[in-house]
Amino acid sequence: LFCLVQKGEADFYMVEESGISDLSKVDQSIPGKLYSDQETGESFYREVKNVISRSIEEVDYLVLCGPGFEKDEVKNLLSDQELEKTFVQDTSVTGRTGLNEAIKRGALDKVTKDSRISQESEVVEKFLEKVREGDKAEYGDIVDELVGQGAVERLLLTSEEYRENLDLAEKTEQMGGEVEVVHTDHEAGERLEKLGGKAAILRYNPG
Repeated sequence: LFCLVQKGEADFYMVEESGISDLSKVDQSIPGKLYSDQETGESFYREVKNVISRSIEEVDYLVLCGPGFEKDEVKNLLSDQELEKTFVQDTSVTGRTGLNEAIKRGALDKVTKDSRISQESEVVEKFLEKVREGDKAEYGDIVDELVGQGAVERLLLTSEEYRENLDLAEKTEQMGGEVEVVHTDHEAGERLEKLGGKAAILRYNPG
């Protein structure tokens, strides 16, 4: 969900693989360069926030765009849960032109990358937690043997290890396990790389 906001005007667009959809528009006259009518300004921001709150549960991410400070005013009204899905992107204008500018400036790439990093970090942290507990987790060459036994629930491989272990990844999936490719461009990936780049969350502790 993209929200492009400037003084008294906010445009909402849904960007999906199938294309871009115009969702809604909030248009409210705000007098004075510095919002001399404070109540009118606050009413506008609340209305924009309400549109976001009605829509955000149905989307993966919200990208707030615009040329001025208005996008930050809207951001300040969002709940912690809504903020977890929110990114901010500067644009020189709003409307469709601003949307295209945001996309050209890499807003979608940023969202996609952050989503990937978040997902990869979560699975690595889950693995490390099991290692700390000494429960259903292994790493290193023993993982190959455990895959053959059908003991692996999730196989974690750095992108380099994945390219070198395609057969192992395929065998894991054949045995009903999942394969997680973890890139090394973030902290969790670096931690997995230090463990040899190959790890597993197990269905059971090997005997």
